[in-house]
Amino acid sequence: MDEAPLTGRCGTVRIAPDIVPAIRALNRAPDERPLRLLYVSATDHVLGSYAAWERGEVDPKAPAVSYSTQLLDVADALSAELAMLCPGEADTALEPHGEIAVARFEKGAGGSGLAGHYRGLRRITRHARNQAARFQADAVIFSMSPFWPSLGSFPCPVVVSFHNNPWRPDRERPGLRDGTKLALARGPLRSGRIATIAVSEVGARQVAVLSRGGQTPLVSVTQAKDGAATPQTRGRRSGDLLFVGRIERNKGVFDLLHAALLLKPDIPSLRLRFLGAGAALEELKEQVAKADAKDWISVEGWREGSAVGEAMASAACLVCPTRSGFLEGLPRVIHEAHLAGCPVIASSVAPSRATKSTLVFPADDREALTGAIRRFLSDAALRSELEQGALQGREIYKDRELAWGSRVAEALAQLGAEKRPEGL
Repeated sequence: MDEAPLTGRCGTVRIAPDIVPAIRALNRAPDERPLRLLYVSATDHVLGSYAAWERGEVDPKAPAVSYSTQLLDVADALSAELAMLCPGEADTALEPHGEIAVARFEKGAGGSGLAGHYRGLRRITRHARNQAARFQADAVIFSMSPFWPSLGSFPCPVVVSFHNNPWRPDRERPGLRDGTKLALARGPLRSGRIATIAVSEVGARQVAVLSRGGQTPLVSVTQAKDGAATPQTRGRRSGDLLFVGRIERNKGVFDLLHAALLLKPDIPSLRLRFLGAGAALEELKEQVAKADAKDWISVEGWREGSAVGEAMASAACLVCPTRSGFLEGLPRVIHEAHLAGCPVIASSVAPSRATKSTLVFPADDREALTGAIRRFLSDAALRSELEQGALQGREIYKDRELAWGSRVAEALAQLGAEKRPEGL
C-alpha cells in the first residue's frame, strides 16, 4: 500500500513520502536532533498564524491559507524544529515561543533611499545568518528578498521564495535600474546552494531569465481554506466597487478615488469601499472628506478574513489598480476574489490566474482605469461574461500539492538531493 502524503497539523500541505529522505539529508546531525528550519518573513503576521495553528486552526484573519500556516504545517509534517525571524522594533536573538523559536529584525533600519534599502537588506540578511548559525539551521527559507551577496556566507542551503516579481510583469526584460539591482542576485542564483519558489508564472519566468537558466522556480498556487465557500450564484449590488489591500499611493488607491469621483455623476448607483491599512490611510480619508463623498465612499481600515470574504461576496467587482512603482508578485486578493466568485478590474502589473474574470487596463493610466470601470458598470454583456468567468476554474485553489508549503518541501528536497549519498 502506498504511503499517505504528509499534511501537517492543519492539513494545508501535501508532501510526497518519497521526497522526505532527500529533505532529511539536509540534517547535519541526524543522530542528535531533528531537522532544523529557519523561516525569514517580511511580516509579523507569522505570530498570529502561529497562535491559531497551535490550536489546530488556520489563521482566521486571512481570507486564504497564509504562508506562515503552511510553513508551520511543513515543519510539523517533517517533525522538524522551526525558528522564525520576523520584523520588530529591534534586532533580537532567538527565544522559545511555544513549539517554535522567534527572533526579530529591525525593519527599515538602513535609512531612506535606494542605498538605505540595501543597507537594511544587508543588515537583515546578516542577522538571519547569525541566527541560522546559533540555531544550527539545516536550511533557511526566505519569503522576502535577501541581500544576495551575503548568502554565500550562510552555514546551510537557502530557499528563496519570490513573493514579488523581480521587475515589472508587463515587461520582458528589466529596465536599467532594475537590471543593475538584480545583477547582485545572478551569481548566488547560479551557485547550487539556493532553490527558488515563485508565487506566479510571471515571477518564475523572470527568475529563469535573471539566473540565465540557473534556476527553474517551483510555482505555488493560493490555497483556499478547507470548507471555504465557492459561490455558484451571485447576488451582487451592481454599482458597488471594492478595494482590498495596503492603503499606499503605489497601490493605486488615489487613482481609484479619482476615477470614482469622475464617474459618480454619470453612475449614481456607484459606491466604493476601501478595506486595508497603510501609510496613506489618513490621507485617503481626508481626500474623501474633502470631496464630500463620505456618504458613498467608505474607508474602513483593516478587516479580518471573514469580513473581506463577505465584502467580496456582495461587491459588483474588486478593483486592483496597482501602479508600476510597486513590484507586484502575486496579488492574492485577486485569487481571493476568484474564490468568492467576484469579477476583477486590475492593472497590467497585477497578473493572476483569474484571467476569465479580470478586465485589465494599462498600469498608471487614470483615464484607462476610469474607462474600464465605466465599461464594466455599463456593459451588461461584459459584466455577465466576467461574472461567469469568476465562477469557473476555482478547483486549483484547493489542490494542496500546489500549495506554497508543498513547494517549500520540494525545494528542500532539491537541495537535499545534492547532499544525499547515491542509493540512499
